[in-house]
Amino acid sequence: MKFCFISLNLFMHGGIQRVIPEIVNKLVEQHDITIVMPYSEEDENVFQLSNKVNIKNMLDFPRHNKYSINGFLSIAIWKTNMKFGYLDNRLGAHIAKRIMFPKRQLEAISKYINEEKYDVVVGITDYYSLLLAQLVPEINCATIGWQHNTFESYFEIPKRNSFGLKKLCQKEFKNLDCLFVLTDIDNAKYSNLFGVKTETLYNPVSFKQIEVSPSRDSSLLFVGRLYEFQKGLDILVEVMRKIVETKPDVRLTVVGDGPDRGKFEQQIIGAGLTSNIKLVGMTSNVENYYNNASIFLHTSRYEGFGVVLIEAMAFGVPVIAFHNNGPDEIIENGKNGILIERFNIDKYAKSVISLLENENDYRALSNHARERAEDFATENIVDKFEGYILDVYDIHNGDIY
Repeated sequence: MKFCFISLNLFMHGGIQRVIPEIVNKLVEQHDITIVMPYSEEDENVFQLSNKVNIKNMLDFPRHNKYSINGFLSIAIWKTNMKFGYLDNRLGAHIAKRIMFPKRQLEAISKYINEEKYDVVVGITDYYSLLLAQLVPEINCATIGWQHNTFESYFEIPKRNSFGLKKLCQKEFKNLDCLFVLTDIDNAKYSNLFGVKTETLYNPVSFKQIEVSPSRDSSLLFVGRLYEFQKGLDILVEVMRKIVETKPDVRLTVVGDGPDRGKFEQQIIGAGLTSNIKLVGMTSNVENYYNNASIFLHTSRYEGFGVVLIEAMAFGVPVIAFHNNGPDEIIENGKNGILIERFNIDKYAKSVISLLENENDYRALSNHARERAEDFATENIVDKFEGYILDVYDIHNGDIY
């Protein structure tokens, strides 16, 4: 079959950028795959997207000229709506649609898709799912939107994602044949509130099971983009401050980078934790850090899924996280990880200390974590992904009723 994915730039660091190549690199062995995405020639293929995958630059399609009056106004309206949500109504949805998706761009992409005769087109993330929904009346193929964060983070957090566009998405997503979401909780929300056909599709993890026992030397680990609010970096500092009060020799390694690194470093200094928290930045060899960790700390305020949780579990590293869509879907509390009430810092710190001190509890969580990680192996997720796509294609073409 011939698939087209419309995506954000995959040639950069990020959670989505790690996930998509895992699936696409398997699919391209059996199918003709093209990814349409915005990128520049200087971008690096960080996560080794296969050279068998065809790449089409989204920037080749005409867009608003941001330096024109119309382009300037469109961007200004979009950005202020993300802050205040004033377009989240019937009339506003019509205005948002017009300013977000220039007619000439939609016509050019529709023409391209029809000329290439794709069987299935997949829009990745909220924005490109919405873009694809605009194309449905003009293209001859099955269409799927693929969400990579929670319903809450897309529509209910100001200045993020599709805040202020819920009404527009509610109207337009119905054009799609199906919507892939990360968790069963989101599956129910989209089905009930948007009235769309949905399927739950977990993100895959490529690490093979690591048979060596995880470290027991009080080495804690955090892996993620350094966004303070989403990732709870301020909470992480407070958790560590509480832990160090009881266990001054505990060390936390932070793998990742992001726009809030400087602020995070100042918080660490302010808490007197410079000898306890080490920032190592981005790495292409994160498995070395998993292999030397005792416990994985996850402090996100919201999380669509959390591939890093499963990666840690595959190494037998117990995870402690706050209740959240992703962690709640992945972890069975007390069996293969620990879930803490939002945002109980004292209980979180005490759980870390208790786990470091209790060998039997630690080993039980470690063993069950490995077992749970097997459910997210790339091969299993790709099989499910391919099955869903083929079902959608058949239903679209009237082969299944």
